[in-house]
Amino acid sequence: MILLDLSMPVMDGWEFMRQQHLEPTSADTPVVVITALVSAVPAGTKALVTKPINVNRLMSLVEKYCASPI
Repeated sequence: MILLDLSMPVMDGWEFMRQQHLEPTSADTPVVVITALVSAVPAGTKALVTKPINVNRLMSLVEKYCASPI
């Protein structure tokens, strides 16, 4: 799972997502976006966590996307 803040210096979250999808080793890795910009979320985002962060929601997403297969 990639936890991605859209407001990063140098490369924003949208550019990161474009680059991630070009890289075969990470293209299928689920991306959870953290943002205050609820109306603007990159395509391919698996989930959204709004700021201020609800830790319980974040932890449930970590459990969902990082759980070991049985």
